[in-house]
Amino acid sequence: MAWCIAAPACSAAPVVADRDPVTMEILNSAMGYIKEHHPDAAAFIREDAVYTADTGDKRKLGYSKVIYNGGGWVVSIGHAVTVDLIYDITADYSNGKIVWIGRSTDGKIGEDSYKLAPQK
Repeated sequence: MAWCIAAPACSAAPVVADRDPVTMEILNSAMGYIKEHHPDAAAFIREDAVYTADTGDKRKLGYSKVIYNGGGWVVSIGHAVTVDLIYDITADYSNGKIVWIGRSTDGKIGEDSYKLAPQK
């Protein structure tokens, strides 16, 4: 599964040179996991979504985080700066309509919680 990650020029490949390939791979894996395990969310995960990365002031001593925005999703990927890298992931669609929380350890995605807001 390939997502379009915004850069100076958008590419269908999941890795663009000026972005962190590790967090981009985690983004791809997490969105793929959500799509596969939560059919109600799958309709909101577009293959043609363009994600932009923001590291801004999200870095603090001992913790690194990047936030990807695209296709109505805000995906936060962060990790404590330790020997064993465990990435914390939060994917939020449409300001809380869908909230998925998980982690990536050794390239494997795990789910901590999934919440679908009640439809009005």
